[in-house]
Amino acid sequence: MKIAIAGKGGTGKTTLAALLVGRFREKGPSPLLAIDADPNANLHLLLGIKYEKSISDIRDSVRHGTPPAGMTKSQYFALAAEEALVENRGFDFIAMGHPEGKDCYCSVNNILRSFLENMEKRYPLIIIDNEAGLEHLSRQSNGRVDCMIFVAENTNVSLTAVKNGLEISGKLKLEIGKTGLVLNRTDTIRSEAENLGIPVLAALPEDPAIRSASEKGEPVGNKVSPAVLEKIDKIIAQLQ
Repeated sequence: MKIAIAGKGGTGKTTLAALLVGRFREKGPSPLLAIDADPNANLHLLLGIKYEKSISDIRDSVRHGTPPAGMTKSQYFALAAEEALVENRGFDFIAMGHPEGKDCYCSVNNILRSFLENMEKRYPLIIIDNEAGLEHLSRQSNGRVDCMIFVAENTNVSLTAVKNGLEISGKLKLEIGKTGLVLNRTDTIRSEAENLGIPVLAALPEDPAIRSASEKGEPVGNKVSPAVLEKIDKIIAQLQ
């Protein structure tokens, strides 16, 4: 199952991704792969881990470099990407890094698609913390997402971002199984949210400890209150 989390910046996408990774790590399935697809990568901080290289770093080195003797670019990319995977107890992590830029990366992106397709075969669960846009999802192996979770806070701007995200996913012809909305730190806009035509999976309560950890870039795993865990479990139950 591939779960993608999207929405306006600052609404709590990364925090939700970290909370889902932590809960799935305890409940399964396993192994789990967490992907930070935001160029401004922060998910690793909330998970309490470090990484050295991103997929874009590897893509750039493959594009501009020469593979070792006896290796194709595809083999070199796969080897380097495997080394970039950060292994942890109960989950693995990888960061996508910056987008392609103005130059053509077509051949290397084809290699990237093949690598991501293999990742999907190896991991029964993948959680993707997206950037504000969704274009990179369409560049993956088949553009399929089993569950798309949008996150919104108590502003009309964040709800508009959800509406735009739904329209963009349609234009990109993404194949999405289930779509849902999580309201973060609010339940006062539920009626407006329900007008978007997607189910509201949960309204996460305000939790000062999680907010502080998120703002400081500290692990959130040991700061989860029972009230928040109950909501996270409710979200998971609706995705399966």
